Amino acid sequence: MNLIEFQNVTKTYRKGLRSLKVPAVVDLSFSVENNQIAGFIGPNGAGKTTSLKMLMGLVNPTAGSILIKGKSSGIPASRSDISFVSEQPYFYPHLTVEESLQYYFKISRMTNRSMHREIDRVLKILHLCEKRNKKIKELSK
Repeated sequence: MNLIEFQNVTKTYRKGLRSLKVPAVVDLSFSVENNQIAGFIGPNGAGKTTSLKMLMGLVNPTAGSILIKGKSSGIPASRSDISFVSEQPYFYPHLTVEESLQYYFKISRMTNRSMHREIDRVLKILHLCEKRNKKIKELSK
């Protein structure tokens, strides 16, 4: 069984007042086997980020299917062992440092007990314990 499999995946966006169809990914098929390291290389605009967003369930494919360990990537449980770090992360400016970390831990489905322990550990490593109650918008980028 393949770890990841894209089967004839296409993603088309609609753009402008006329809703022109703009292809981002066209008929993409590939697989990554278990215990295999793979790179995703291509020029700007080739569809790399769109493909990763489809894999993570952040964007739905227009056509085709994506499987993770044989299960549809549309099923949240299929993505439970996968992480994605965006090149342009977004932080809610009205939340504190601690609230932001709690939010991201909760969507990763950590238990409250382990979450609080892990937040304390991370804040200590980053020397941010004294800033845990500061709003994100008050910090430097």
